[in-house]
Amino acid sequence: MEEIIGTQDTDLLTLKDDGKWSIKEEIGHLGDMEPLWSGRTDDLTNGRQSCV
Repeated sequence: MEEIIGTQDTDLLTLKDDGKWSIKEEIGHLGDMEPLWSGRTDDLTNGRQSCV
């Protein structure tokens, strides 16, 4: 991700259009969620049922 956004202007990355999340917030959210979807992928791969 750093390669993709590393050269972008900070103002662009923190811009919040119409109250929506900024690019930096979106990236942070994806990083926070990664362990959850990664664990779920492992569950599916190993034949385990979802707990939700």
